[in-house]
Amino acid sequence: MTVPFLFLGILAFAMVLRWLGIGPIVVHSGRRLRSVTGLLQSADIDDDEKEAAARSAAIALAGTFLGILWRSSLAVAAALLCVWSGAWLGLYELQEVAAVALHPLVLAGAVVLSILALVVRA
Repeated sequence: MTVPFLFLGILAFAMVLRWLGIGPIVVHSGRRLRSVTGLLQSADIDDDEKEAAARSAAIALAGTFLGILWRSSLAVAAALLCVWSGAWLGLYELQEVAAVALHPLVLAGAVVLSILALVVRA
């Protein structure tokens, strides 16, 4: 029963990230970073404008970081809730979960499942 609850936790993690829309946030922050990098490399813009753009981008990226952090924290909490619920129901011990989770086949399955959960559109 340990492996199904582990995979359920991974699925919950990925689905919470998807539900909270972390993908568009990461894409937007990457675009913003590329645009500011291009601006900073431009020879046509004076140093004061570059500094203002860099400060603005730093503030925006800090906000993006906090947004990603709270979404990721909720996703981790969902995964832990799934795993701990199995232990709470008496289906396994948490020490057993730790040992099983580190098995190479379980790790490979976790990677495949998380990629599928994040990429496949429902």
